[in-house]
Amino acid sequence: PAEHGLRAVRVPLESAPAVVREGPVLEFVFAATPVETRFCPPAALSIDNHLGWPAGTDVEVWLHGVDIAEEWAPYGGWAQVSAARVSDDGERIETTEPGLPVLGVLGFRRAP
Repeated sequence: PAEHGLRAVRVPLESAPAVVREGPVLEFVFAATPVETRFCPPAALSIDNHLGWPAGTDVEVWLHGVDIAEEWAPYGGWAQVSAARVSDDGERIETTEPGLPVLGVLGFRRAP
């Protein structure tokens, strides 16, 4: 049924709660639900390259911690959970290794 599907929406940084804007300097944020859905092994992710980053750009994927057990990220903070790369055709941003361990608020930025 539709209510059991995975969903993700891009959240404008200026509209995100202050706690989401604190921490690493991110270039965009996605909220993916249902929150805390775990993947074993980590899941591949592919999203539109809506900012038009050049093909081959390395990207960091960060997770905002909402679990007090702090398994993936500190509660109320951020941790990098995966690497990603802009596809050769420049259309998509795709995780490389290790992929997403869990759904939640995901932050993206070009790797330094």
